[in-house]
Amino acid sequence: FNRETTLLLIFYIFFKLLLKKEYKTALTYTAITGLCWVSVKILLFFIFHPPISSGIVSLYNTYPHQLRVINNFNFSNFPDDAQSNVFFAFGFAYLLLPAAYRLNKIDSSLLVILVYVFILTFVGNLYEIRVYGDLFPFFILYIASAYKKSQQERVLAAG
Repeated sequence: FNRETTLLLIFYIFFKLLLKKEYKTALTYTAITGLCWVSVKILLFFIFHPPISSGIVSLYNTYPHQLRVINNFNFSNFPDDAQSNVFFAFGFAYLLLPAAYRLNKIDSSLLVILVYVFILTFVGNLYEIRVYGDLFPFFILYIASAYKKSQQERVLAAG
């Protein structure tokens, strides 16, 4: 119930349509699918009805009056060995992002990744490795599309 991959798919297609300059289709698609997503979330909430406090996202961390965004960039506040989680996320595959960016530039997958990580710094804990699971499909899509583009350029250059 708390996985947001389906919401990220809506934004992936939204950004893909925006990059194609299909503005009306992008807005229509996002409104319809977003409404469906919210409806399913509300339905699941009423079916499973968790305690009211468990579903609330707080901008504050467990430290009194300290914004999450501050804690997310203060590695000394991370639990033991949690610093490595941020660096080991995706098995260091994020080191391929600069090379993928040179080939692919801006892609809807990259926009989803950037928006998600930006929002996550305010409402999540960056050291929790599970939060990156939703991004994995988009990460792979971005690197795969960059690889495909490099192969196409190689064929064009050879032929």
